[in-house]
Amino acid sequence: MNGNDPRVYYIDTEGKIVELAWTGRWGSQNVTDTVHGPTAISGAALAGFASRPNAGCVYYVDGNDHIVELACTANKWTMTDVTAAAEAPVVRRGISLVAYTIDDGKAVRLYYANADGQAVELTGRDGVWGFTNLARLV
Repeated sequence: MNGNDPRVYYIDTEGKIVELAWTGRWGSQNVTDTVHGPTAISGAALAGFASRPNAGCVYYVDGNDHIVELACTANKWTMTDVTAAAEAPVVRRGISLVAYTIDDGKAVRLYYANADGQAVELTGRDGVWGFTNLARLV
């Protein structure tokens, strides 16, 4: 992954995450198969960003209503079930995901609605995930 080369991600008809990448010519890679990850549910939301040069993340919802992270650093893909890692509530189907990075790409924030329709924030830093039910703060 080169920070200057464009990347496009989409969910194919089998629920797999595919990367289209420009490296002098367009090519594609089935990232889900690369990491032996779960498939996305039908109609799943997809969010992603470049976190640092040569690094990026893509997030989607799997069949267990969990948010899955596909992360690439120096052309090596990894997969994390961030819902399980954070011990967070499951996702409400049909919702959108919002994801962004802070602190120069060292920390991640994800937002979604849980099965009860409450807003949840997932926070990740150095592979450690946590969550906050934002509805309980008001």
